[in-house]
Amino acid sequence: MHRVDDKHKARDHPHRVHADMYRIPDHVVFVLMCAKANIHLSDQGPAAEIAAVATRIGRIHHVNIHAYCIMPDHVHFVLSVAEEGGDIGKWARYTKRETARALGATGMWQRSYWDRHARQPEDVIGMVEYTLNNPVRAGLCDTFDRWPYSWSQWHSETRGPDPNELEG
Repeated sequence: MHRVDDKHKARDHPHRVHADMYRIPDHVVFVLMCAKANIHLSDQGPAAEIAAVATRIGRIHHVNIHAYCIMPDHVHFVLSVAEEGGDIGKWARYTKRETARALGATGMWQRSYWDRHARQPEDVIGMVEYTLNNPVRAGLCDTFDRWPYSWSQWHSETRGPDPNELEG
């Protein structure tokens, strides 16, 4: 039998970015949020809602979305804090909460999320390429520009809605 402290410790991700890194302006962080409910995230309605909510919450918590990819059961984001006072951790928590509310799917997200930060400028390129090519690796399309639920500020051929043009 586990002690209470052991249970909580087991929930921690050993590679979680330190909370302070979520608040450094212009520091790029990759976030992966996984669904647990029986909802298909990459259908047009849920995907549009996820993009819109992530954008709205990003404006509230001063987080820039540089790239995203909405897959059937998880979502990738490449983010940075726009200005002092921004917080990617709060953005993740509220984005998950508000998308679940908007889709009427309470409990749709797994409790936590995965992340990593860009240590070098070239890490950002790798994060964006990994994010955009996720549907290709999953066999959902032949090239990333064919996937309708991804976007990057550095790739004009992506087809998802640009968060900078969405109403907040």
